Amino acid sequence: MKAIKKIAIWVLTGLYILLVFGFVSNRYKNQLCNSIQIYIEDSLNTGFLNQEDVINILESRGLNYLGKPLSEINLAKLENEILTNQIVKDCRTYTGTDGILYIDIAQREPFVRIIDKYRNGYYIDLEGYILSLSPRFTPHVLVVNGHIQTPFNIGKTVNVNNLGEGNQEQMI
Repeated sequence: MKAIKKIAIWVLTGLYILLVFGFVSNRYKNQLCNSIQIYIEDSLNTGFLNQEDVINILESRGLNYLGKPLSEINLAKLENEILTNQIVKDCRTYTGTDGILYIDIAQREPFVRIIDKYRNGYYIDLEGYILSLSPRFTPHVLVVNGHIQTPFNIGKTVNVNNLGEGNQEQMI
């Protein structure tokens, strides 16, 4: 008799879980995106990027998801578009059943500022990525200047580790 009760409890629990899952799944398909919540990791210490910048990135690429069903949001495409910004180190996007699109971003952290022989400036982070200067944020880092050539476009995502040996010699 105890075995029958245990089996009945497990069967009823399984049916309940399937019922709830079906309800949530159906609700998710019909749920519209009613807001976007952006979290930028370490934004107090590294202020290159703010929420308005992320919204501008999305709008400039025609990625306005407000009012659209959550099931139609291409999260991988959204992450890839945000990762095109050279300041963004990592991006995770996900949706909740509450109609909110969540975007979590980690910024690159510069460790040195370079001022080349033409007085153009840029930062290099710990992984070797080139970062443009920001008009709103200046981190306290080591400054290197002098007769330095810059053999790459500062505005594009470039890693100094991927430059050819000939190009690295031109930088010094």
